Amino acid sequence: MPDYKYKGVYSLKPKPGSIALKKQYYCAWLCADGVVVQNLDLKRSSASEPGLVSKPYFMAYFIPEPQIRYVPDKDEHKSFAGKRISDFVPPAETPVGDEAQAKPDDTIVNLDAPISDSDLNAIMEEYKGELKVDDKLVESLRTRFSNAMKSINDPRKRQSAMGSLQMLIDSDEGIQPAHKHVFNDFGITLRKSKLFSLSLRCYTKIITLSPGDENAYFNAARVLYDSGKLSEAEKYLNEALRVQPGFAYALDFLNFIQNKSAMKAIGRSR
Repeated sequence: MPDYKYKGVYSLKPKPGSIALKKQYYCAWLCADGVVVQNLDLKRSSASEPGLVSKPYFMAYFIPEPQIRYVPDKDEHKSFAGKRISDFVPPAETPVGDEAQAKPDDTIVNLDAPISDSDLNAIMEEYKGELKVDDKLVESLRTRFSNAMKSINDPRKRQSAMGSLQMLIDSDEGIQPAHKHVFNDFGITLRKSKLFSLSLRCYTKIITLSPGDENAYFNAARVLYDSGKLSEAEKYLNEALRVQPGFAYALDFLNFIQNKSAMKAIGRSR
């Protein structure tokens, strides 16, 4: 029987430019052929037909939702083990075809609005310690970030916008670990805008809020890699592996960086 390793609950990224009316949640199992995903409905049931996606597609279009602590029955995966799993068919608004050909280490922007309390409570009916997020604070954070980013390319407003972004990221008032997804979104947008120092601040903030989040270390490493700081990226990947030994994506990324560094060293020695 193939080995299936449960990875947790993920949501699906909507197509750029579209507005998702409701998040789509999936349980995910890592296997030799890629990642098996199975829709999780509001009754905490994952009885829908499973679908198989490649690891690059999964990395590009599925967003971890660590605050949703759904744990399937330990034998649940046996319902689809031993039979051919069809390719995952995303909802109509989800990128497919050429748009899905993302690099294995590519990261995504979460365009979803915060999930409503009623939907979240339905999914987490057995979760002890109900998650409480101040939606007004989230909306304020996103609005301030959006306004600053609109001014970032205007030479007359850039310095002020950079200051506003730094103040926003460093703000602690009302911020709790449940807000880390907001700063993750900010970090991704800033990295893609090549504002690497601000992007890194987002991930170090997430690490402060949630030191056990291996994805934060991984994303910080991605920022450092994109900014050419390979040795520092390695440190963060090692931290990700300290938090989550066997974190496959961190292992792959670390091996990639180490091989690249070794090739550069060989080139310098010639």
